[in-house]
Amino acid sequence: MQERKNNSLHSPSPLALPILHSPSSTQGPFTPNARLRAATRLFEGLIAGSESVAVAPNGTLVMCDRAGFVWHAEKRKGSDEAAASSFSPPRRVAHLGPGRPLGFHHDHDGNLLVCMAGGGGLVRLDGRSGRVEVLAAVAHEKEEDDKPGGRAPGGGQTGGGDGKRGEMLTPILYANDLDIDAATGAVYFTDSAAIAPVLGRGGFVDTLQAYMLSLFQGGKTGRLLVWEPGTGVARVLASGLAYANGVALLPPAVAGQPASHAAVVETNAMRVVRVGLTGGEAGQVTPFLTAGLPGFPDGLSRGRGGASLWLALVAPPSPLARYLAPRAVRFLAAWAPRPPLGRWGAVVRVDARTGSVRDALFDLGGLRVSSTSAVTEGAGGRLWLGNLNGEYVSVLDVDGRGGGGEGGGERGGSSREEL
Repeated sequence: MQERKNNSLHSPSPLALPILHSPSSTQGPFTPNARLRAATRLFEGLIAGSESVAVAPNGTLVMCDRAGFVWHAEKRKGSDEAAASSFSPPRRVAHLGPGRPLGFHHDHDGNLLVCMAGGGGLVRLDGRSGRVEVLAAVAHEKEEDDKPGGRAPGGGQTGGGDGKRGEMLTPILYANDLDIDAATGAVYFTDSAAIAPVLGRGGFVDTLQAYMLSLFQGGKTGRLLVWEPGTGVARVLASGLAYANGVALLPPAVAGQPASHAAVVETNAMRVVRVGLTGGEAGQVTPFLTAGLPGFPDGLSRGRGGASLWLALVAPPSPLARYLAPRAVRFLAAWAPRPPLGRWGAVVRVDARTGSVRDALFDLGGLRVSSTSAVTEGAGGRLWLGNLNGEYVSVLDVDGRGGGGEGGGERGGSSREEL
């Protein structure tokens, strides 16, 4: 297995960081509002750092905390109120093993598929037995450089110096978000960077520290992978992404057919790109959403019906980013104390066909929603919100009323997190 290499932090990439040249907008659909303040917080003080929320068909809420525990909160019969009293107290049902859970969704069999940052890769929690299985901790990657001794896209050394193309195995260090193609069962997921998150002082895998190091390093080592149930292996579809984050399949030309494209968040480019999945377009990356986003994009998910995507913005741009271009500054910043994230919340609704922004909801002071990392749209237009730093999850009706109530399945095989 080849090591995924990246430029050393002692010699950060001289390339300009994309975020330095991505002005944000506060006009048009991004005009500030307070619509997220109508959200209701659930399970405060009980669920720490659940990047997302999955909703089972029976209305049970599924959350994964930063320590790797899976929590269930069953919906009380007849309840239709967005409050903790609408659900039974959350209980631990499983531990996912090493790493930190980020994005997760159910497949059509009711199993929970989870991205485990920190080397855990893609794992599956069996919905019946509770058994945890690692589906992919390494990925097959094609060597595309014909030059002897060249570097493959993922950073591994090409084979033998004979100039022939081949395949290598590289570790999945930073699995982040996933989506499931209901037509094939294939799982498309991101591997954010070649810098692996490690155990932090808080006793859990610190993904934010790894993100900051990758930001200061300045390289583009993010990848989009696919795990196919027929082969049981993961393959690299696209590489060279500026911190690959959220991923959502785009509507196929014919309903019920396999997806041919996915939308992938490039956090450090402040944009969303379209990646081809099949045929001659496989691996091709083209712009999808490049409008001046007012915050760092994080999780991405399909809305119910597939016409829209929901994009979580985890934090507003920092005015200090413009000073990060010099390598010496980034080297010093990598080892300086990390400032806390400000209290701020935002989600954006995007047209799944065109990539245009249709709506944006804010809580600029973070009074009710902050550090939003993922959105799951449930029945009745309710949005279930995970977050990076909080010890709660949130729920909101799309029309701005605090929501709750009927669960409805999530995306993926059924129907339809921190950086």
